[in-house]
Amino acid sequence: MYDREKISEKIKEKRKECRLSQNSLGKKIHVSGKQISNYENGKLSPPIDVLFRLCDVFNCELGYLLGEETYSVGTQLDTAIENKTGLKKETIDTIVKITGTERKCLEWGHQSEKYRTILNNFLISENFLDIIKVMLELDDIYNHDTALQKLLKEWGEERFNRTKNNYYSDYTNLNLTEEECKDIAKFDNAIDNDRDKNECFKREVAFKKIELQESFTFLLNELYPKKFSE
Repeated sequence: MYDREKISEKIKEKRKECRLSQNSLGKKIHVSGKQISNYENGKLSPPIDVLFRLCDVFNCELGYLLGEETYSVGTQLDTAIENKTGLKKETIDTIVKITGTERKCLEWGHQSEKYRTILNNFLISENFLDIIKVMLELDDIYNHDTALQKLLKEWGEERFNRTKNNYYSDYTNLNLTEEECKDIAKFDNAIDNDRDKNECFKREVAFKKIELQESFTFLLNELYPKKFSE
């Protein structure tokens, strides 16, 4: 069930963005201005055919007018780009800010052609793909679960926190069950395991960062080769 209040807010918001009065919007979708007022005040819910006509006028997805979170982008074009690329709206906005010519863009678009050229050359370089691959490997290293994180997933927060509290208490004086003692032993082994792997993790991260720096250097050398002989 869709929220009538959300729909009314979206209609009012998009109408103002398009700088339309209620009467002029009504004429575009073949209803009265009073009807638009009722939609915006939440007194009536627009039927589906009216909603589709509103989408055409506002250049937005139906899901956007219905207040669905997955359609928070706003326009049909932005939604299509987001669906095609899998990029977030913030990412798309950043690219537009760099390459666009509107007032909100960098230097109001005076350097937009240069920015586009640099960004295109950067992204289509094979060395850029190498950078992404190294970052993917680095990301995998960082996102690899530790032994303690695996225990947390296996046990759940309640059992994990209870075992953690028992472990850091003087559990020799606690009246623990056999199962709780086994959990403490597993917790202790996980701590030892993570301690041993910590140095390995540091080495792997350091190596990947060096590899990343090298890949970026190759990219810069490709984009900006030596111009003068030494």
